Formats: sequence, structure tokens, C-alpha cells
Amino acid sequence: MPVTVAMTIITVLGPCLRTLDNPALYHALRQASQQGGSVIALFVEDPTQRRPGAAFTWWTRKSLPLLRAQLERLHVPLVCLQASYPAVANILVQKKGIEKVYVNRRWGGTTAEQDASFTRILEQADIALQAYTAHTVHEPWDVKTGQGGYYRVYTPFSKKLMSIQPRLLDEPPPQAASSADGEGEALVRACRDSDAVEVLDWDRPAEPFDPAWARNFSWKPGAEQAEHALRTFLEDLLHDYQTNRDLPYEKATSRLSPYLAHGEISPHRVLYETRKTRSQFRSGQNKAAVASADTFERELFWREFNYHLLYHEPDLAERNHNPRFDSFPWEWPAKAPQVQQACQEDTHSRGDEHAALEARAAFECWKSGHTGIPLVDAGMRQLWETGWMHNRVRMVVASVLTKNLRIHWRLGEAWFWDTLVDADPASNPGNWQWVAGTGADAAPFFRIFHPGRQADRFDERCAYVRAWVPELRRESTQSISDRYEKGQADSKYISSALSHPSPASAWTQYLVDPSATENKGALFRRSQVAKPEDDYRSPIVNLKQSRAAALEAYRGPRSDEDRPAKKPKVEK
Repeated sequence: MPVTVAMTIITVLGPCLRTLDNPALYHALRQASQQGGSVIALFVEDPTQRRPGAAFTWWTRKSLPLLRAQLERLHVPLVCLQASYPAVANILVQKKGIEKVYVNRRWGGTTAEQDASFTRILEQADIALQAYTAHTVHEPWDVKTGQGGYYRVYTPFSKKLMSIQPRLLDEPPPQAASSADGEGEALVRACRDSDAVEVLDWDRPAEPFDPAWARNFSWKPGAEQAEHALRTFLEDLLHDYQTNRDLPYEKATSRLSPYLAHGEISPHRVLYETRKTRSQFRSGQNKAAVASADTFERELFWREFNYHLLYHEPDLAERNHNPRFDSFPWEWPAKAPQVQQACQEDTHSRGDEHAALEARAAFECWKSGHTGIPLVDAGMRQLWETGWMHNRVRMVVASVLTKNLRIHWRLGEAWFWDTLVDADPASNPGNWQWVAGTGADAAPFFRIFHPGRQADRFDERCAYVRAWVPELRRESTQSISDRYEKGQADSKYISSALSHPSPASAWTQYLVDPSATENKGALFRRSQVAKPEDDYRSPIVNLKQSRAAALEAYRGPRSDEDRPAKKPKVEK
């Protein structure tokens, strides 16, 4: 008699580490319940794409065991792999009984080409494929301008999304206890036999993943915590969101960004619950609360806008959205060979080399939270200690790096990519380009955030600064405020970073003191990031002079018809 092979259904989770509102999982289990068969869930980290940063990976590795527990309640085994999607497809076509694959879409990089190959391999083996959009509320190819193109300006895009209705899915039905575990184990064995696929133990780690740099992270990953965070925000904070969201010392924001970035909560559910709460505010005639809900919805749409851009511009993290700035005169930090040569030959006094070394020193001061600019240092230290930074402060620190220090936005974006638990492939580069002036904005170079004025408005009593910069805890508010205008009286926008290096700059001691004998060969010591200094430094950059230089530089690459008729304003 012929052997009957049970049907196996694969669901590729993509960027969605949840069981609720997970369309690929939901429809796979629906089919299994209606037609029989076993469902296996795959988490795939694709090494052909941009590798997630360290902090994001920390979150993922904490989340996957929790996801596995949720899937076990549905009798769905979880298999974690590191492989390209085509390599996974080649494994699946070799397995007997796999008839359909459900997948949640991903975007950015070369995923379009990789996913097309994934689809082609499956189709050639007569394996049906169904793809779903699970990470945004809109389908990027469906939302078009009047001319049929994609949106490059946020405001008309957000108005388009106001009419969109969120789609919710129930918790998927559990499959009957069956041979799914055995099928999952067989799939793992097949993957282990392939040189192109690595099986990860992230859902069942052999030992806890607790790197030293994350010892102060207080986040609790997982879908259940995401639902709790949403409920807490809606009940306790949303009504005052518009008033308090820009105050970095207050816990007034949703803190949902890491959960959304890891797909632990659906943006459909967040939008649905926000609108439901807004309706309650309207019923109570609480106009201020309604306005707060409107503001939060626009923030959700800003995330959607960045993903809209990423879909149409998959190289968003590598190229300027606005090509007019491709020739912008960025200052590029010296690379390791240049630094080592300068250390050995004491050549750092030359013009171009000195500028590059100065930029390297400034960049490392910025990364480690030792710029001498209180609000910037507070934000960068909060980032290192917690894996997160308040959004208002993110804009300030990015503005200082790209406008005052005029260091390329890609370098700042890469540091955030590595250190933020919520660094996703759309919002991270999209927001950096917006601040840098190269992104989707009608008047990019007008916007220069003065950290002193931002502190006066949003950290009036310096509570946020004192919380993260121990050197300033005993200083008066006036003394802290005065520090923003104490930059060196130098025509160069970088004035003192090289002569007063960051404690994290392992190499600068040899430039300052060529007689030093211990050169460890490292440019940057992560162990010294966010470390307090004995005496808080003076600013490494003159904010006023560097602001003027930035405005002049931003005018340069623009044509005459692009220039504004009115005098540019500096955002306060």
C-alpha cells in the first residue's frame, strides 16, 4: 500500500513575534483546522540582509522563548534559523508533505529579490505561497498620490491614512495535538545537514543571554508585555499625551516602539484601541484628550510613512532620499589606518588629516555621551544604559551630530541601529534623514535644534540632565543652562574634541601625548561609554558658530530656485 504523508504547513513569521493578529500564523492554523495537517512556525534571521543591532538582538533573544511558550499553547513548534530565504526554500522543497507556505512580508535591503527567489523555488516545487502584510496598517503599493506615485511628503500621506480601517484577527485556533513536533524535529535535522542553514537555539537557549552591556536594561519583552504597555498608556497617559510627550524626564510616552519594532503587537490593534479610546474621550467631551489621541495617531502614521518610504526606497539606510544632498560636504571621521599612522608619525597637525582626526574625536565624544553639551550627553547616556532614548532628545542629538558637527547621518544612524532596542529598518534611517535634512521634508535645512533652547523648553529644571549626567547633579539649573553657550571661540565648528577626547577614545591619548607607550590598538572602548568624568567638560563645539556654518553649507548644494525667499529660521 502507498504511504500517506501528512500535509505540513509552514508559516514564516517574518518581523512578527506574536500569535495575536499574526495573519500568516492565523491563516495557516485555519487551514490546518479545516483540512488537517500540521503547522510549523519559522523564525528566520537572514544574513544576506542588514544584520540587526546588538540591542535589537538582545530583545529578540528575550522574546523568542516567550513566543515559543505561546505557540506551544497552540501546539505549534517553533524552529529558529539563520539563513537566506532561498536557502530555507530549498530545504522545504526537499521535505515530503509540505503543500503550502504562509509568510509575513518584510521590506528593505534586497528582500524583494530574495523573496522573489524564495517564491520561485516554492512554485517550481508546486508549493503554494500566501503572503500577508502584518507590520503596517497600509499596503504601500495601494496608497498612491493623485499622479499614481508614492508619497514623499508626510502630511498628504497622513490624511490619506485617516480613512483607513484597522483589521483585527482573533487568537488563532490551536491545532490538535498531532505529529507537528515530530515534523518540526525532522525539519531541524534537515536544516542541520545543510551548509547554508544554521539552526539557532534562541527559543530554547542553552544558557541565559545576558551580555554585560545590557545589565541595566529594565525592559520586559514579549507580546503579553506589549498588551500591558498599550493598556497602561491608553488608560493612564493618552489623555495628556499632547502636553507631556515632549518632556523627557516624564514617563508620558507609550514606550510601544520596541514592541512594534519586534512585531510583538500589531499596529492594527494599536490604531484600533487608540480610536476606541478617542471615541470615549469624545463622549465625555474632553477636547484636550481628543487632541492628544489625534496627536498619537499621527505618530503612528509617521511610522507608517517611514515604512512607505522603505518599501519604495529599500536602500533608505544607505542613500539620501533627496539626491540634491549627495554632494553635501560632510566631515568624515578618520578611519583606523589613518589614526594609527597619525599616532606613529605624529602627523595630525596637517590640515586635512587634522580635520578627519578632529571629526573622529568628536564622533566618539558624541557616541559615548561626553560632548560637554548637557542635553546631548544625557540622551546618549540614557541610550547606552537603557537601549532607548526619548524622541525629543533623539532629534536634538541627531541635529548636533549632523548640523553642528556636520558628520554624516549614516554614522549616527549606525550607532542608533546598534544601541536601540527599537531600531527598525524604516524608522531608524527615516528619522535620521529627516533630522539631517536629506529626507522627506519640504524645508530640511531650516531645522537646527539648539540643545540649550530645547532644554529650556522641555527640561526646564534640568531633571532629565541630572538623572543621566552625574557630574552635573550638584550644579544649579542656571549653571547647567549656561554651559550651552560656553563653546570655544573658534571659527571651526569642531573646536576641542581632539584636545579633550572622550574616555572611550582609546587612541587619543597617543595623539595628545606621543610618548605614551601602551597602545592597545583600539579606536573605541565600549566599556567607557557613558562613564562619568571627574570634571564635566566644556562643549566640544561652539553651537552658535557651528549653526551658522551649517546653514551656509546647506545652502551650498541647493539651486537658486530651491532657496527660500525668507530668511531661514532656526527651530527653537
